[in-house]
Formats: sequence, structure tokens, C-alpha cells
Amino acid sequence: WTSTATQVLFTLDRHSETAIRVDVSSVAETAAAVDDFTPLNGTLIFPAGQPQAGLGLAVIADTILEPDETWRLDFSNPLHQGGSGYVPGDVLLGAMSLPITILDDDSIEITVEPTLDVTEGSGSKTAHLRIEFSNASAIPINIPLQAIAGTATTPEDFVLAPTTLTLPSDELSTSLSAVFELRGDSVEEALERGFLVEMDTALRRWRGPNPSRT
Repeated sequence: WTSTATQVLFTLDRHSETAIRVDVSSVAETAAAVDDFTPLNGTLIFPAGQPQAGLGLAVIADTILEPDETWRLDFSNPLHQGGSGYVPGDVLLGAMSLPITILDDDSIEITVEPTLDVTEGSGSKTAHLRIEFSNASAIPINIPLQAIAGTATTPEDFVLAPTTLTLPSDELSTSLSAVFELRGDSVEEALERGFLVEMDTALRRWRGPNPSRT
């Protein structure tokens, strides 16, 4: 996600001739204070005669692919201004807390190296590939691979065995063995391109929720 600062407005349900204050504190849940949001421990003040008061909240940017995360604001100790300062009175909280969800907006660029050249002929072949990711993920990701025909076609020229690309959590690279069956023929033909050449295009960018995350 991108760093965001926003002003949240709170509203009284009725007019008050005196100022009102409420203690506010942030509480981390799945989101982490400092890493994901700027912690808050302060006071929300409604000036006398004013129905609204604002509170600044800040979300911290990162490039990690992760689930949406939550934190909350807790409210306590509502007071109104009296002759000797702020005192308890007929001030009630409509809610004791405000839940906040940080929506993750990150994605991952996937690069597959190298392109594999094989000589035509029948038989099983295994491609050993190194796969690199533009940024880390906080969760493992499984992406089923599909055969994408270029000038080579499936099933006439090749068949790809069921293969799943697994992105380990907190890693920037991994290896993959893709097993495919070549179908030989006796036709004189130009160099053909198949799924291994096209894999980079097929997996170039990933962003949830599909393919599935585990």
C-alpha cells in the first residue's frame, strides 16, 4: 500500500455549550504499530459549541504482499469542561472502539529464467528454472501453471505435467522443476516455441485474491 494520512471526523449527537474531551489510544491487532501505522495516544477535544472534532491517522507504506491488516482506536474517560477544568458529567460514548482495516494494495512481479531449448523427440523432459520476485510476500502463494502454446502446440508437440509455482514467504527467489512430455514427429519445421518461453508472460504479475493464497 502507499503511505496515507487522513483526518477522521467525530460528531456529537447533540449541541454542547461546553468543551468535551475524550481519551484516545491505538491498539495493534494484526497490523503492527510503527511498522504499519503511526501509534496514537492522545485526546480528542470538541470545542464549546462545535459538533465535530478531527483526529489525524497515518498508515505506513511497504511493498510486502500480505493479507489486509487491522487495528483499532479505543475511547475512554469522556469529560466536559466545568468551572474547575474537565469533569465527569452527562457525556456518554456511542462506541468504545473504532475498528480500522488496512487494505493491502501490493503486487509481485515474477521473472522466470532461463528460456529452455530442447531437441525435438519423444520422451519426458525436466526444466529446472530459477524464479525471482520483485518483492517479498508475508504469506506463501501457490500459482498453478498452465501450458501456453507459442508456435509449438499442445498436445501435438508437448504436454505439461500438473505443476504449481510456490512462492515461499519472505523469499525473493525460488527454484521450479517443470516436467513435460515431448511428442516427436517427422515433419521438417522451424524452431517452435512453447510454454517455457511464454511462462514469463503468463506469470508476469500477481495480485490477490486469485490465484489462491494459502
